[in-house]
Amino acid sequence: MANREDLAEFVKEALAAGHGRKAIEAELDAAGWSGGEVREALAAYTDSTFRPPVPRPRRIVSARDFLVYALIFGSLLMFAFALGGMIFIGIDLAFGNIDIDAYDTITKAEAIENAQRGMREFFSAVIVACPVYFWMSYRELRRRRADPGLARSAIRKWLTSVAMLVASGVLAGDLVAAIGGLLNGETSASFILKCATVAVISGGVLLVYLRDFRNDDA
Repeated sequence: MANREDLAEFVKEALAAGHGRKAIEAELDAAGWSGGEVREALAAYTDSTFRPPVPRPRRIVSARDFLVYALIFGSLLMFAFALGGMIFIGIDLAFGNIDIDAYDTITKAEAIENAQRGMREFFSAVIVACPVYFWMSYRELRRRRADPGLARSAIRKWLTSVAMLVASGVLAGDLVAAIGGLLNGETSASFILKCATVAVISGGVLLVYLRDFRNDDA
């Protein structure tokens, strides 16, 4: 960390003294700094000839952002999982595909009762997670519109990337399962509907965060 701080201080002083970027790069390269380290240090300042050098905005890291965006991501994950579970059980009930072993029961009537109980539990999770996600997301959107600098939150960027990674993984897994099922002759309506459910939910999450990701880089 100290080495990076020394490099940043040197670059700042060299630019303030009027040295060109090429000359600074050459001196640092001769001193043993890597090209990536030098470019990163120089990128922290604009190409303006103004003195002292003008710093570029940097990513913000704060405990508040971690709490807020972790709650947003967690509530979205709960909402998506509960919604998918509720739809899956609904499909099983609609098509009569209640597996006794899956619900750890002896009779089909007990399995149906457990399935209905599970649906109510998933629905409860949706009722809790959905308002939390949309309220907190709307609140943070208003804050970013009032102060665009808040969009530079490093925590927000990282959790957005994690959400995209999870959604992409689920979508890819769903595609593999769908192709595998079709190759094995699984063409039932319930199977197709379940694959479609996962694709819509994970794809929707991916599209929302992808738009957010692109807006950050715009």
